[in-house]
Amino acid sequence: MDNQERPENRDLRDEAEGLMPEETAVEAKQPDPDETMEVPGLKPEGQTASGIPDAEKTRVMPKPDEAAPESDVDEASEPDDAAPERDLDEEAAPEPDEPEAGESASPRRKRRRRKPKAAKPPRKRKRHKRRHRVLRVLLVLALIAAAVVVANLSYFTIQNVSVIGNEQVSDAEILRLAEIDDEQSILGLNMLLARHKIKLNPYIESVNINRKMPDTVEIIVTEKPAFAQLATPEEKGKTRKYVAIDSDGRVLEISEEKMKATYIKDVAVTKAKLRDKVEIKEEGAYLKAMDIIAVAQETDMFFKRISIKGSWVEARIYDDLMCEGRYANIIKALRAGTLKTVVYRLYQQNVDEGTVNVGDNNYCSFTPKK
Repeated sequence: MDNQERPENRDLRDEAEGLMPEETAVEAKQPDPDETMEVPGLKPEGQTASGIPDAEKTRVMPKPDEAAPESDVDEASEPDDAAPERDLDEEAAPEPDEPEAGESASPRRKRRRRKPKAAKPPRKRKRHKRRHRVLRVLLVLALIAAAVVVANLSYFTIQNVSVIGNEQVSDAEILRLAEIDDEQSILGLNMLLARHKIKLNPYIESVNINRKMPDTVEIIVTEKPAFAQLATPEEKGKTRKYVAIDSDGRVLEISEEKMKATYIKDVAVTKAKLRDKVEIKEEGAYLKAMDIIAVAQETDMFFKRISIKGSWVEARIYDDLMCEGRYANIIKALRAGTLKTVVYRLYQQNVDEGTVNVGDNNYCSFTPKK
């Protein structure tokens, strides 16, 4: 009975259904997502004012159920694995600089990458460098102090000084110029300064100083020999002086006594200063005498005195043995060796007095002293 519907209840339900309108009996129509809603007063999208759709300005509204399409930025941000492979030429091209944060990624604007600044060294390294410098300075000072102590030891005091190669200049003069004493240490000897001072003497051409440990110094000199000597004019109340010169005419020594060099007579000196060229009056006779001396030294001959008057030459080999003749004939006889041969024969015969006459064609004759 309970399951069976009562007749009066059935009648009431049928009566109620008959009173409802038809619209309520129809289910509500769901809106189509593909359809667009038209609003009065507004132009639908995709149409111009004339109602003609504009293909360039139309835009399709996305469906609510579908996801929005990925933008170009998302596509560009895909990993490099998804990008297509590039040719080798494209890979060789330099890649544009990446924009920094806060800047636009416009391809037209390119900025150079800033070089990273060099990192400052830590302070510990500076401290180590300072310590090393201080240690180096202390080490140098210690070495200097040790050298000074060793140099002052009596074991290195100079005891012997030997001079070699000097003939014109005495040993005492060389030691005086070098300023070397017996109380000086051999380690403290300034050899460069000593050489310079010794060369102040015009006769000295070169100097070499050697240390022979522990207490000996060796000085080796090379001298310029006196080539010739001249004399100042004889004047009352003045002492006559002799001037020694080298082969270039530079003054080596000025003395009141004659020196070991060929004396050129009849040529007066007007001015003489050490290491400067001598000034004379009779230049013609002077040049001829210098030529004769030079040729005689080439043939190992020595003239004690030469006197030239015009073209006539008198050259004394000894005080009482002389040769005479014209300048040109004497030069030829010296170069040919004829004059040397005659003088050597006279020497073998112990003849030291007389005159050797030099003529043309290297002809020589001897006239004994009466």
